[in-house]
Amino acid sequence: MLKTAPAGPVWQKGITFTRLYQPANNLLSRRSQDSLYYLKHQVGAEWIALNPFAYQHTFDDPHIYLEGDPPDDQLRHAIQEAHRLELKVMLKPHIWLRDRANDKWRSTIEMTVEERWKAWFSDYERFILHYARLAAAEQVELLCIGTELTATAIQREADWRRLITRIRQHYPGPLVYAANWWAEYEHIAFWDALDYIGINAFFPLSSTSEPSLIELRGQAGTIAKT
Repeated sequence: MLKTAPAGPVWQKGITFTRLYQPANNLLSRRSQDSLYYLKHQVGAEWIALNPFAYQHTFDDPHIYLEGDPPDDQLRHAIQEAHRLELKVMLKPHIWLRDRANDKWRSTIEMTVEERWKAWFSDYERFILHYARLAAAEQVELLCIGTELTATAIQREADWRRLITRIRQHYPGPLVYAANWWAEYEHIAFWDALDYIGINAFFPLSSTSEPSLIELRGQAGTIAKT
């Protein structure tokens, strides 16, 4: 039985666990199992994040394509292996743009008319509910409902709130959204509907090209405290 989010902060020692696309490196492979064992017993990780992908052709294409990346059987196997090793799992689905011309990426996904927004959220709901159901079936400890979808998250609060309600109907565990560190997390209005605030915190440690070690350590400490 999945538990609700704890009342107070919990330090999570985790790492993203991904794979290459050669058959020898898929999530069913012995290399995958050995890597999980290494993370648990040598690195000291307590959590892993698994990142299934769906695809979108362009930033203004309202259609999202699930291509089994990775296949569900591989994803389930990795979750089960992690749990066997007493590693906790965050499932963190991503959208990937096929065409990233003109510096477009998932953070810039934006529709021009309301009908296209409705189509995009319909496809996104299909995508995220697929993994919400999988997460529930495999008793995944944490589900990330979106990753760095800046324009959608800032502009479409009501759509995200409706989506969160739908996700909770399929997945009983805690939810988080992974906001971009730059010009997103401080503008999101639906944090109160989630269990955690997530920030992909790639904050720069220096504005100079050759910073000193003392400067880097000092800035890293300042970011950690905030």
